[in-house]
Amino acid sequence: MNDQASAVTLPDSFLPHIAVFGLDESRKAHASVFAQSDAELAQRAASLMGLHVLLLDSPEHHSAARRLPKGRVFASGKAFVPFVKKALYDELCGFGGVNPNEVVLPQREANNADGAKDISETAPLILNYPEDWTRIRQGSVVLAIDQPEDGWCDAVVTETQPD
Repeated sequence: MNDQASAVTLPDSFLPHIAVFGLDESRKAHASVFAQSDAELAQRAASLMGLHVLLLDSPEHHSAARRLPKGRVFASGKAFVPFVKKALYDELCGFGGVNPNEVVLPQREANNADGAKDISETAPLILNYPEDWTRIRQGSVVLAIDQPEDGWCDAVVTETQPD
Protein backbone atom coordinates (compact mmCIF):
# COMPACT_ATOMS: atom_id res chain seq x y z
CA MET A 1 0.00 0.00 0.00
CA ASN A 2 1.30 3.46 -0.86
CA ASP A 3 1.99 5.47 2.26
CA GLN A 4 1.19 8.81 0.62
CA ALA A 5 -2.07 9.90 -0.98
CA SER A 6 -1.95 10.43 -4.70
CA ALA A 7 -3.14 13.67 -6.28
CA VAL A 8 -6.72 14.41 -5.29
CA THR A 9 -9.34 16.17 -7.35
CA LEU A 10 -12.44 17.12 -5.41
CA PRO A 11 -15.64 17.68 -7.37
CA ASP A 12 -16.48 21.37 -7.90
CA SER A 13 -19.78 20.80 -6.06
CA PHE A 14 -17.94 19.77 -2.85
CA LEU A 15 -17.41 22.74 -0.50
CA PRO A 16 -14.84 21.86 2.16
CA HIS A 17 -15.60 23.44 5.55
CA ILE A 18 -12.98 21.92 7.87
CA ALA A 19 -9.73 20.01 7.55
CA VAL A 20 -8.84 17.25 9.98
CA PHE A 21 -5.14 16.40 10.26
CA GLY A 22 -2.53 14.78 12.47
CA LEU A 23 0.22 12.20 12.80
CA ASP A 24 -0.40 8.52 13.53
CA GLU A 25 1.63 6.35 15.93
CA SER A 26 4.19 5.82 13.16
CA ARG A 27 4.46 9.61 12.70
CA LYS A 28 2.87 9.41 9.23
CA ALA A 29 0.80 12.42 8.18
CA HIS A 30 -2.96 12.10 7.68
CA ALA A 31 -5.41 14.78 6.55
CA SER A 32 -8.79 15.16 4.88
CA VAL A 33 -11.56 17.66 4.37
CA PHE A 34 -15.21 17.56 5.38
CA ALA A 35 -18.27 19.48 4.23
CA GLN A 36 -20.21 21.65 6.66
CA SER A 37 -22.91 18.95 6.88
CA ASP A 38 -20.32 16.53 8.33
CA ALA A 39 -18.28 19.09 10.30
CA GLU A 40 -19.75 18.36 13.75
CA LEU A 41 -19.30 14.60 13.40
CA ALA A 42 -15.82 15.08 11.94
CA GLN A 43 -14.80 17.30 14.87
CA ARG A 44 -16.01 14.67 17.32
CA ALA A 45 -14.14 11.96 15.39
CA ALA A 46 -11.00 14.11 15.36
CA SER A 47 -11.24 14.43 19.12
CA LEU A 48 -11.63 10.67 19.54
CA MET A 49 -8.72 10.01 17.19
CA GLY A 50 -6.41 12.72 18.57
CA LEU A 51 -6.39 14.85 15.40
CA HIS A 52 -6.38 18.61 14.85
CA VAL A 53 -9.25 20.53 13.22
CA LEU A 54 -8.82 23.61 11.03
CA LEU A 55 -11.78 25.79 10.03
CA LEU A 56 -11.25 26.64 6.36
CA ASP A 57 -11.90 30.37 6.41
CA SER A 58 -9.40 31.94 4.01
CA PRO A 59 -8.42 31.61 0.34
CA GLU A 60 -5.09 30.05 1.41
CA HIS A 61 -6.93 27.44 3.50
CA HIS A 62 -9.22 26.60 0.59
CA SER A 63 -6.27 26.32 -1.79
CA ALA A 64 -4.68 23.71 0.49
CA ALA A 65 -8.05 22.00 1.05
CA ARG A 66 -8.47 21.42 -2.70
CA ARG A 67 -5.37 19.19 -2.50
CA LEU A 68 -6.73 17.06 0.35
CA PRO A 69 -8.80 13.90 0.05
CA LYS A 70 -12.42 13.97 1.18
CA GLY A 71 -12.86 12.28 4.54
CA ARG A 72 -15.66 10.03 5.77
CA VAL A 73 -17.20 9.63 9.22
CA PHE A 74 -18.31 6.16 10.32
CA ALA A 75 -21.08 5.09 12.67
CA SER A 76 -18.38 4.09 15.20
CA GLY A 77 -17.60 7.79 15.63
CA LYS A 78 -14.21 7.50 13.95
CA ALA A 79 -13.29 8.94 10.58
CA PHE A 80 -11.37 7.90 7.50
CA VAL A 81 -8.46 10.32 7.24
CA PRO A 82 -5.99 9.09 4.57
CA PHE A 83 -2.25 9.61 4.31
CA VAL A 84 -1.02 12.89 2.79
CA LYS A 85 2.37 14.24 1.82
CA LYS A 86 4.38 15.71 4.69
CA ALA A 87 4.69 19.08 2.92
CA LEU A 88 0.89 19.44 2.77
CA TYR A 89 0.59 18.35 6.41
CA ASP A 90 3.22 20.96 7.38
CA GLU A 91 1.22 23.62 5.50
CA LEU A 92 -1.91 22.73 7.50
CA CYS A 93 0.11 22.89 10.72
CA GLY A 94 1.26 26.39 9.78
CA PHE A 95 -2.34 27.51 9.23
CA GLY A 96 -3.47 26.00 12.51
CA GLY A 97 -0.52 27.21 14.58
CA VAL A 98 0.38 23.60 15.31
CA ASN A 99 3.92 22.35 15.82
CA PRO A 100 4.31 19.73 13.04
CA ASN A 101 6.22 17.51 15.49
CA GLU A 102 3.50 17.70 18.14
CA VAL A 103 2.38 14.34 19.47
CA VAL A 104 -1.39 14.15 19.91
CA LEU A 105 -2.92 11.35 21.94
CA PRO A 106 -6.67 10.70 21.91
CA GLN A 107 -8.36 11.22 25.23
CA ARG A 108 -10.39 8.22 26.35
CA GLU A 109 -14.07 8.66 26.97
CA ALA A 110 -14.82 8.34 30.64
CA ASN A 111 -17.93 6.82 32.14
CA ASN A 112 -19.63 8.91 34.80
CA ALA A 113 -21.23 7.47 37.94
CA ASP A 114 -24.38 6.28 36.13
CA GLY A 115 -22.36 4.54 33.38
CA ALA A 116 -23.09 7.13 30.67
CA LYS A 117 -20.27 8.45 28.51
CA ASP A 118 -18.81 11.73 29.73
CA ILE A 119 -18.13 13.54 26.46
CA SER A 120 -16.43 16.45 28.22
CA GLU A 121 -13.39 14.18 28.57
CA THR A 122 -12.92 13.45 24.86
CA ALA A 123 -10.75 16.40 23.80
CA PRO A 124 -7.34 15.35 22.55
CA LEU A 125 -4.41 15.61 24.89
CA ILE A 126 -1.68 17.50 23.05
CA LEU A 127 1.91 16.99 24.14
CA ASN A 128 3.71 20.06 22.87
CA TYR A 129 7.41 20.10 23.61
CA PRO A 130 8.60 23.63 22.69
CA GLU A 131 11.97 23.92 20.94
CA ASP A 132 12.97 27.09 22.83
CA TRP A 133 11.67 29.65 25.37
CA THR A 134 9.93 31.74 22.70
CA ARG A 135 7.69 28.82 21.70
CA ILE A 136 6.27 28.13 25.15
CA ARG A 137 2.51 28.61 25.13
CA GLN A 138 -0.56 27.28 26.89
CA GLY A 139 -0.50 23.48 26.59
CA SER A 140 3.31 23.24 26.27
CA VAL A 141 5.03 20.52 28.29
CA VAL A 142 7.98 21.94 30.24
CA LEU A 143 10.19 20.99 33.18
CA ALA A 144 9.13 22.73 36.37
CA ILE A 145 9.78 22.66 40.07
CA ASP A 146 7.09 23.09 42.72
CA GLN A 147 9.03 22.35 45.89
CA PRO A 148 12.86 22.12 45.86
CA GLU A 149 12.76 18.82 47.76
CA ASP A 150 10.52 17.29 45.08
CA GLY A 151 12.88 18.03 42.18
CA TRP A 152 11.99 18.73 38.55
CA CYS A 153 9.03 17.13 36.78
CA ASP A 154 6.99 17.46 33.59
CA ALA A 155 4.35 20.18 33.78
CA VAL A 156 1.75 21.47 31.34
CA VAL A 157 1.63 25.26 30.97
CA THR A 158 -1.86 26.48 31.87
CA GLU A 159 -1.23 30.21 31.57
CA THR A 160 1.40 32.47 30.04
CA GLN A 161 2.20 36.10 30.83
CA PRO A 162 4.24 38.69 28.94
CA ASP A 163 7.94 38.77 29.90
